[in-house]
Amino acid sequence: MNTNQIEEVMCQLKKIPELTKVLGVGQEIVPLSEEDNHFIARGGADHIYRINKGFMRGEYVQIEEGAFAGYYGKMEKVDRHNRYGIMRTNLFEREIELEIGLLIYDRV
Repeated sequence: MNTNQIEEVMCQLKKIPELTKVLGVGQEIVPLSEEDNHFIARGGADHIYRINKGFMRGEYVQIEEGAFAGYYGKMEKVDRHNRYGIMRTNLFEREIELEIGLLIYDRV
């Protein structure tokens, strides 16, 4: 939802028993950019993001397929057995650590 009446929206969200969130940085509420909206839409109506596939270059990963296709970032941790990794990248206009489903298919 995109709104200029954030206080009213937050009051209404508190009435919903399911998990709801307002995105922000610290105490500051941050609007989503067009790139952020495009990323969220990649999950489709069910918001299920498919496993990411990519290759490693040193300690960095380039995602070639999946919800994060096109993203490049430093890998903080890779668990090949459980197929996930923790990647440091820029998302929502800030640098974050992101835990993603990940299949590494090559190292260059």
